[in-house]
Parts: sequence; structure tokens; C-alpha cells
Amino acid sequence: MRPSRKRLCSALALVALAAATSSAVFGRNVSSDSFSGVWHVNVEPDSSAQQSGKQEFNDDVLFEDGKMTAAACASYGFGESTYSVSGNGLSMSSTMSTNGESIVWTANLINGTLQGTVTWTKADGHVYHYVLHGSRSVDNDSGDSSSGTSG
Repeated sequence: MRPSRKRLCSALALVALAAATSSAVFGRNVSSDSFSGVWHVNVEPDSSAQQSGKQEFNDDVLFEDGKMTAAACASYGFGESTYSVSGNGLSMSSTMSTNGESIVWTANLINGTLQGTVTWTKADGHVYHYVLHGSRSVDNDSGDSSSGTSG
């Protein structure tokens, strides 16, 4: 009787270990592997936003541990925000907010590039729409994440 009980306990331990391992692996693949890292993005206002004086800009966006930071947004007081991943890890969305304003980022990974939209709702109710395109950083300057010198 004892040998079969030991086998049963060993089998249950292996099942528990396999479940924990696959959960951790799948969690990482869905929540961070698709987007994690630095992305160089180009953000272009739509025609209505252009008529309101909004201009195209480039930005570095960091996805790390379920949080997103956009350097250009930080200069307007927007800090890091959480982002969610859906669509088998190929779609993301994030809402940044500060002082009654919000910036909503939505994007898809298409052939290794980031493509999506940015919608900025100002405190006065004005809404500005942008289109974004981006590529993952080649990681040749990853140790310099605090700089971000651009125009």
C-alpha cells in the first residue's frame, strides 16, 4: 500500500509543479514578452488635431512589468500607467491620467511593429486623435533609460 501512496503523492506533486510552471510561463508570454522593452514611436495627429495646432512627434515608450511610460507624456505631467494585453498577447491598451486629463493608448503588434492610436482628452473637453507607428529598440543604448534627449 505504501509504495502506491508514495507514487500518488509524487504524481500530484509533479502535476502541481507543472501547473505552476506553465502558469508562470504563460503569464510572462501574455503580459510582458510581446511588448516589454523600449519602443521608438512616431505619433502623428489626425487632420482635426493638426487644424488645432497639434504636431507630429517621436517618443520612446517603455513597457516593463505591466507598466508603461511615455517620455513625451511625462513632460505634460503624465506618469507611468498600467497596460493590459489581449488578443493572444498582440494588443495592448493603457490610460494615463493627470489633472483631469487622460491619454488613451491602444496598439497592436503587426509584423513586429507597433501600430495604433493615441487619444488625448484635455481637461476643457477637447479631444485630439493621433496615429502611432513604432519599432522595438535595438537595445544598443538600453543602459541610458534616464536620458531621453529628443525634441
